[in-house]
Amino acid sequence: MANLGKFGEAREELTDTFEYFETEIRVNPNLSEVDILDFMETAFTVDQEDPKAILVVKEFLKSLVHPDDFNTFWETARAKRQRIEDIQNVAKSIVEAVTSRPTQQPSGSVRGRRSTKAKSKAVSSSRVLTRLGGRPDLQLAVVKAQEGRRAG
Repeated sequence: MANLGKFGEAREELTDTFEYFETEIRVNPNLSEVDILDFMETAFTVDQEDPKAILVVKEFLKSLVHPDDFNTFWETARAKRQRIEDIQNVAKSIVEAVTSRPTQQPSGSVRGRRSTKAKSKAVSSSRVLTRLGGRPDLQLAVVKAQEGRRAG
């Protein structure tokens, strides 16, 4: 068997915070895109009619928020009568912040020709999100997939 070499690069822990109703909440310092992939994998295997489906979303939120701050976050959400949609917006902002970080310094070289615009019209995300109804997990997946297509 051939040794293919060494792989992997340790990433720094996250030190991000956000204000939630005048309370500073820390992002889980160990959060990575791997956690997001795990959530997406689970979300796509849960039947939307299953009452446990909403628990998948709560578990994902637990992976986003610092373990020592989650109870404060959750109790604040409860006290302020937050809806799933409100909490989903917090989750979306955290995910966007984590996934938008560059993995390396930008190159000093010119990128070359700009790509041409696509000739086909993209499906409206609002229509897709409406069809997904109360599935914030799938709505988030659609939004992230569309952002990835726009960036690539």
